[in-house]
Amino acid sequence: MTYDAIERSAALARPVEIYTFARGTLAWRFTSADRDVEVASLIYQKAVIRRPNIQQGSELNRSAIKLQVTRDFPIATLFRAGIPADTITLRIQQYHAGDGELVGIWGGRVLNCARVPEGAEISCEPVFTSVRQLGLRRRYQRQCPHVLYGSGCKVVANSFKLTTTVDDVSGLSVTAAALAGEDDGWWEGGWLQWEIATGVFERRFIFAHTGTTVQLTTQPLGLAPGMEVDFFPGCDHTLATCGSKFANTPNYGGFPDIPHKNPFGSDPVY
Repeated sequence: MTYDAIERSAALARPVEIYTFARGTLAWRFTSADRDVEVASLIYQKAVIRRPNIQQGSELNRSAIKLQVTRDFPIATLFRAGIPADTITLRIQQYHAGDGELVGIWGGRVLNCARVPEGAEISCEPVFTSVRQLGLRRRYQRQCPHVLYGSGCKVVANSFKLTTTVDDVSGLSVTAAALAGEDDGWWEGGWLQWEIATGVFERRFIFAHTGTTVQLTTQPLGLAPGMEVDFFPGCDHTLATCGSKFANTPNYGGFPDIPHKNPFGSDPVY
């Protein structure tokens, strides 16, 4: 029988839900069933997952869902020190025991995870919210609006990358001898990254740099002395830094010569 026929039947339905979380090449697979299940040669581990009814309507936010899980749920632990650097997607599928037809019932991405008295609550938004993109965002301003190393900036990140090993990790501080090769402040506004799986990196932004030590915005869970990391320098989005640090003046996106006095102000003499 087809999935639809079983779903409409009076007593044949035996629904099984499977959840696939993905972050790059990493994937976590779970089922809300009372035992592990195998689907298409993939094993989905049993887990305590509760979700609300999925609503469909004209408003995209009504399709958002919140999953109730335990505090040690693998996805919940990824948010212990903040939001992961990469997007985590979620796909919910369903089939009926004894039938091989698999149907997708929800797809989107994980936004955040919060601790609640009952465990943890994972907030997810549907894939359709990706159409809510910003329109014209560039403004007439002195500082450059381009994202560092982005398509507008055009600076090649790997040309300025420093690959080295970590000497010490203490709270938000990371120490590496190679950092002293640049003046204090060189790495501020940049980030460090380390590989947690093939092609998947965890990142932490840098807000201070002195000598061999940088200060991070959030704790680098999993980073330990001796591990190899990549450091990328930051930018304060001024014309001087764009030219002296990155030799990228032709691609500067700001307007540094904007007059300080507003010609449209109340002063009758401009």
